[in-house]
Amino acid sequence: MAVIKKRVNLFFLLFLLFNKIKLFNSNIFLNRKLLSCPGGSYIYGNSCFKCKAGMYSPPGFNSCINCQAGTYSSIGYSSCIPCSEGKYSNSGSSTCFNCKAGTCSSKGSSTCYTCPAGTYSYAGSSKCIECQQGTYSNKGSNSCQKCPAGTFSKNGASYCIYCPGGKYSPEGSSFCNVCKEGTYSSQGSSKCFTCPAGTYSNKGSSSCTSCPAGTYSFQGSSTCIRCEMGQYSNKGSSSCKNCPAGQYAPNIGSGSCKYCPAGTYSGKQASSCSNCPAGTFSKSGASLCTVCSAGTYSLGVSSTCNTCPAGTYSYQRASTCKKCPIGTYSDKGSSKCIQCKAGYYSSLEGSTYCMQCNAGHYSLAGSSTCLKCKAGEFSGKGSSLCNKCPEGQFSSNIGSSKCNICPAGTFSSSKGSTTCLICQAGTYSNDGASYCKSCPAGQFSSKYSSQCYICPIGTYSTGRAQFCTKCPSGTYSNSKGSSICTKCPAGTISSKGSSSCSYCPAGTYSLAGSSTCTKCKEGQYSNKGWGSCKWCPAGQYSSKDLTKCYYCDAGTFSLQGSNKCTMCVGGTFSDKGSSKCKQCSAGTFSQNYSSQCYTCPEGKYSSAGASICKICPAGTYSKRGWGNCIDCKAGEYSSQGASYCLTCPAGSFSYQRSSTCNKCPAGKYSGKGSSKCNVCPAGTYSNIGSSSCYKCNAGYYSFGGDEKCTICPAGTYSSKGAGVCTKCPRGKTSPPGSSSCH
Repeated sequence: MAVIKKRVNLFFLLFLLFNKIKLFNSNIFLNRKLLSCPGGSYIYGNSCFKCKAGMYSPPGFNSCINCQAGTYSSIGYSSCIPCSEGKYSNSGSSTCFNCKAGTCSSKGSSTCYTCPAGTYSYAGSSKCIECQQGTYSNKGSNSCQKCPAGTFSKNGASYCIYCPGGKYSPEGSSFCNVCKEGTYSSQGSSKCFTCPAGTYSNKGSSSCTSCPAGTYSFQGSSTCIRCEMGQYSNKGSSSCKNCPAGQYAPNIGSGSCKYCPAGTYSGKQASSCSNCPAGTFSKSGASLCTVCSAGTYSLGVSSTCNTCPAGTYSYQRASTCKKCPIGTYSDKGSSKCIQCKAGYYSSLEGSTYCMQCNAGHYSLAGSSTCLKCKAGEFSGKGSSLCNKCPEGQFSSNIGSSKCNICPAGTFSSSKGSTTCLICQAGTYSNDGASYCKSCPAGQFSSKYSSQCYICPIGTYSTGRAQFCTKCPSGTYSNSKGSSICTKCPAGTISSKGSSSCSYCPAGTYSLAGSSTCTKCKEGQYSNKGWGSCKWCPAGQYSSKDLTKCYYCDAGTFSLQGSNKCTMCVGGTFSDKGSSKCKQCSAGTFSQNYSSQCYTCPEGKYSSAGASICKICPAGTYSKRGWGNCIDCKAGEYSSQGASYCLTCPAGSFSYQRSSTCNKCPAGKYSGKGSSKCNVCPAGTYSNIGSSSCYKCNAGYYSFGGDEKCTICPAGTYSSKGAGVCTKCPRGKTSPPGSSSCH
């Protein structure tokens, strides 16, 4: 029987392998039952369930299949529905999606196709629409854009074409308009531009042509107009210009004006030139004829004026030259004849120069002869008048060519003198003097002197002196020829007739011009030759010896002008030569007459200006030279006069500025240097002064902060370090102090 069962099983397995697809598709064999589900459902267990959206199953298929791309289904569909035009779907879709703008699709599409350039589409379109003329689009466009101004397009355009030069178009054009005459445009223009004045254009022009020389045009012209006679224009002119004066244009349409030849002239806009009259001339291109200047002449139609020869003259606009009358002369090209100047003469017509008068003679302007100078006067060659002999000189003969000089010690004070006067005492003169000079201060002279004599040292004189005077006491003169005696400077003295001053000795002084020296006061001093006594500076003094000031000893001081030094009191000090006592800084002290401050030792302090150091109170400390004591921190302590704070041992604590440490109470503990004690946690306990907490034994407990542990009551238990006792479970019990239940 067992053999038969094994054979049946083997046969059944072979049957399943041979009919695998059919059996699974039809679900023939399931829990020993044959089931067939309706279309749009699948079998699971002994039941049929609807296929989910995006899947389908044919009747009797009993399993669900994903809808192909381009189709869709809802829940329980037995077949998939193709997507409509303008939509698409992926495999296993429950709905179809609209194609985005710029794409399209046919019925049953799995994707959307991009619209080619020159077409467009809206969202959900089944086909792409061709762009109308005057518009264009790029690939995948959702609309067609208008062609910008200056371009055009036909139907289905993917880009716009630039209008060629000479044409234009507004926005959205399908063709280009031709520019009219007198306008132009470049490639891609949105409008035609008016040709500027001086240019022209034909219909459909891409640029304007400049008018040729001799013509002109207005703005927007299609042709150029020729210039009239007497006018001209350059290439590209907007108007014709009148020929400037001195030029002419004989023909119409002239591109330039011609210069009038020399000897002729013209005004503005001339078509011909006129001849210059006699007495005038012109150069090439003249606008008028220039009048010949005085001293020249011309015969007419001349390009220049001729110069009159020497001995003749002419007025302005002359055609001939005239001879100069007697008593005058002229150079070449003269406009008038010049009178012979004073000191010269002439007697012939047409003279070209005048002759010079001899020395001792003179003549007025225009003279024909020369006159002799009278006595007391003189003249040189070519003189216009006779000069009087200057001051300090004289003459007695007529016709003199020079004057004689007055000898030294004499003078002549007026012009034209015939003799010289004698100088008086106190004055002197050199050769040719016009007056006698007074002897300057510091000198003297006698009558008829040619010089003054210098005063010796120790004397002086004022101006015009006949002798010298001795210097009075308190003054001196140290050089010859002194005009005054100089006051002796401060710090010196002198007697009458002195040539120098003597210095005052140290410890004395004198004012300027003094004959004696004065002694200095106490608190003052002076050096040799001082004009005043100086006060001793602060930090110094003087008493009997007034020749110098002495420095105050260290530990003392003085003010300016002192005759002794004052001691420095305790709490202050001074160096040698001090003007005041300095205060000792905090942390130092001093006694009377101190030259320095001493540093406070450890455990003591002082404020500024102290004469002693104070002991630091308990709970504080100080280092050497401190100005105050510092409080000990919490967790530390110190005794009186301490130089540092001690750390509280474990199991104790202290507050700030403590002189001792307090033990922690039972139920609390602390570490080394603590400012407070910590409460023991639940399950522990401590004694007084503990540095740590101890765990409760098994069978005991504590809530925290206890000095001992409490025994667990009967029916409970605890492990070591327990904060509470635990009740025994149901059916178990325990005696008091148990670590377990039984």
